[in-house]
Amino acid sequence: MASQKKLIDKVKNDHEAFLTGYFVAADPSVIDSIYIIKKAVAAGLDVVEIGIPSKVPFLEGDVIRRAHNRTRKHFNKSAQFLDFLTKLRHEITVPIWIMGYSAEVVDSNLYIEIAQKNLASAFIIPDISKGNLSKVRKELKRCNTEMIPVINNHMSEEDILFASQDCSIIYCQMHAGKTGTDLKNLDSVPLFEKKIRKLSNATLMAGFGIKNANLVREIIACGFDGVVVGSEIVKTMEKEPIETLVEFIHQLKQATK
Repeated sequence: MASQKKLIDKVKNDHEAFLTGYFVAADPSVIDSIYIIKKAVAAGLDVVEIGIPSKVPFLEGDVIRRAHNRTRKHFNKSAQFLDFLTKLRHEITVPIWIMGYSAEVVDSNLYIEIAQKNLASAFIIPDISKGNLSKVRKELKRCNTEMIPVINNHMSEEDILFASQDCSIIYCQMHAGKTGTDLKNLDSVPLFEKKIRKLSNATLMAGFGIKNANLVREIIACGFDGVVVGSEIVKTMEKEPIETLVEFIHQLKQATK
């Protein structure tokens, strides 16, 4: 499996920020999805975040919600998810992170199957309850798989400390809205970064609302170690030829340097 430690060491030792790209699994089809993700990794992605299609993707804006809705019609069984991730794992060498809602990932025990088969380096489950978090984290740890907590600026220090226990990477949500919402005001971002640094030594990844290379540069300049871009990647896939997506990712990666 691709080493998550290498990613973190590169951030700490080489001071190089990382770029994560989000894709909905099997969108628009299994074959096309794997082909597109391979191209995106070659263009500069350091990490691939795979969204498991959900019946109720309540944190998603219109772009990613459309991808969930169209994909679930042909891709909604655990066996399909495992087969897709097995094929993808053979094709790329960067870490794979699974983003899923509790209903599809925890309640079904899909996370255990994925972790036991070494198909992912980490899980991001934004709606996980406090009670389930401790249990899931322990079970993943037995499989050398990590839980990446989602932290936002409205959380108390107590909740941040609880969520970020035993983790090497934290997903820092730039705003409390849905994915795809414009990130217009960065005034609070440096203070948010400093707040998390006081509470954790983890590597910090910023996400939500990061739509272009200029925003990537600004977020990295605020002190974050990496960024994740989701809605703009999914929208570009939906509306543009793959060459446009490849160029977009290349521009994003250049902005992390």
